[in-house]
Amino acid sequence: MVKVSSLNVVDLALINGKVITVNLRSELAEAVAVRDGKIFAVGKTSEIKQLVGKGTTVIDLQGKVVTPGFIESHCHPSLAGPAMLYEVDVRSAKTIDDIVEMLRQKAKSQPKGRWLKGAGYNDRRLKELRHPTRWELDRATTEHPVFLERTDTHLAVVNSEALKLSGLTGDTPDPDGGRFDRDPSTGELTGVLRERALVPVKALIPRYSVAEIKEGLVAALHQLARWGFTSAADASVNHDVMTAYQELLSENHLLLRVGLMIPGTEKLPFMASSSRLSELSRIGIRAGFGSERLRVLGTKFICDGSMSGWTAALYEPYADVPAELGIIVSPEAELAAGILEAHQAGLRPLIHAIGDRAIDITLDCIEKALEARPVSDHRIRIEHCSIPTDKAIERIKRLGIIPSSSVGFIYELGPAHLVGLGQNRLRNYFPHRTYIEKGIIAVGNSDWPVTRANITQQIGGLVTRKSYTGDVLNAGQAIPVLEAIRLYTINAAYASFEESIKGSIEPGKLADLVVLDRDILTIPADEIRETTIELTIVGGQIIYQRDA
Repeated sequence: MVKVSSLNVVDLALINGKVITVNLRSELAEAVAVRDGKIFAVGKTSEIKQLVGKGTTVIDLQGKVVTPGFIESHCHPSLAGPAMLYEVDVRSAKTIDDIVEMLRQKAKSQPKGRWLKGAGYNDRRLKELRHPTRWELDRATTEHPVFLERTDTHLAVVNSEALKLSGLTGDTPDPDGGRFDRDPSTGELTGVLRERALVPVKALIPRYSVAEIKEGLVAALHQLARWGFTSAADASVNHDVMTAYQELLSENHLLLRVGLMIPGTEKLPFMASSSRLSELSRIGIRAGFGSERLRVLGTKFICDGSMSGWTAALYEPYADVPAELGIIVSPEAELAAGILEAHQAGLRPLIHAIGDRAIDITLDCIEKALEARPVSDHRIRIEHCSIPTDKAIERIKRLGIIPSSSVGFIYELGPAHLVGLGQNRLRNYFPHRTYIEKGIIAVGNSDWPVTRANITQQIGGLVTRKSYTGDVLNAGQAIPVLEAIRLYTINAAYASFEESIKGSIEPGKLADLVVLDRDILTIPADEIRETTIELTIVGGQIIYQRDA
């Protein structure tokens, strides 16, 4: 019930809608009022109308649905943004020839010798069902070094010029935590680089300037707003990215609320900077440092690779490659030492682990850190956490770990996972129904640009468990729509220690809201993915409007 006073004039009122509050009682309302960037009241339209004054902006929802602003708990805007502006997007390619032609056209406008970067290919969606080779990329250009990154960013293909500049030959041994693909008959490098094998090539590619990163971030954050996100966690923050975010904040151009994951090891294959962990620890920076708009979430570590790229670490081989068990990117001793250092410094560990073997290794490392420094409410996260074993799920519950599940993979990468593992091994593939039954607080994310961050596509995947091909990936783990919404709202806020200020529509919380064009609680599940965002609101300010 709204208490009305002559002093209760509000800045913004959304009326005549269906408000999904996501509060503890999962209540629905008709209207919400905003004042000074925060939610002032939630209730019936007749009640909220009494708070409207001459200066109030009133939006008649005409029955549309309002949800809390969605929180993208793991994505890479600092990678996606510059790629959108400066690299060749090959996602639409259907064949290797298509990729070659796209790169060839871009090369025509590039000065000789400049690095040519492409991004977003998925071998599983190409007609050839394989990776391109160095010799095929040579057809695009021999006058430019070419770096073509797979959609998962854990694997890339380079041309002969790039290998030459990097000094890599068939005699170069595989690095620890990485692998060069080789022609089985000659031993020559094919140009395919996996995990830490990317490092010597990426070290040669000129880094984007802070100005270019800022321009890319603006583009990326606008795209996230179009997808309904009001907060996002950037999982790829180095020194220059940190500088870019701070400059955008000081210039009042930081569109969304952003959480920062700091690299915990200098050997991350896709990060050009050295570790900031020791620096942060020395000056006393801890997880949570910052503001409601920009804050440190914790420290990022990587255990294994990508399941759709066949580098996630498994106990049993990939179904179509009998000898392949994936790659442990960070040796267990190294990973354990980093996690312990971060945990002791108050820089919450956030660990990338996808395969069942990697998840168990990660849990071993976390458990050692918690034994050394017991913390009851640590909220350490396992990022992606794609296929835990039954025992791992029990340990996640016992240790209080948050699975930061990249459920966006279901729709876009599910077919590759089905080929790689087979249906029988997908019993615990993103096991969100099991998490709910066991009282485990989990979150959802897309790992964008690995998969699109489109929120309704992600929710649809959780509810239907369908991929873009129509394959159903373990329907037994499907969850109701409201539970899927919780992953991206109150659960995601909890995962960043912010549940008291956002994640639900309740008085006193930040006025981060989203308006959808249809009622996803009642429409057929297969239509959820077609739902679009009408409005995205951050702190009571409209930052995206579809009709605008």
